[in-house]
Amino acid sequence: MLFGTRVRYNRKNVKRQLKEEFERELAEKRKAALSRLADNTPKATGYAASRWSAGPVDPKNGFEVHNDASYIDDLNAGHSDQAPRRFIESTAMELGRPTGSIVKYGP
Repeated sequence: MLFGTRVRYNRKNVKRQLKEEFERELAEKRKAALSRLADNTPKATGYAASRWSAGPVDPKNGFEVHNDASYIDDLNAGHSDQAPRRFIESTAMELGRPTGSIVKYGP
């Protein structure tokens, strides 16, 4: 005996579902990045750890994470014994393969 199954799909629906799943995964990564960075940020007062934020998820470019504490660059440079030098880059690498520069300085 021979059995066969005919599968019909709508290309638009499949494309939409893949896009939604990808965006959902990116949103989960963004949430994990914010949590991990806050955990890994040195905490004398907790201010710098509380200043992490992320931009919206962009399916083409992912997302950006920001910290507006004026001394975050000093912490990332190793001016605290609580975290290793370049903890931001290390955290980003743990979460996946970042594209472009990991840390940008300035406004």
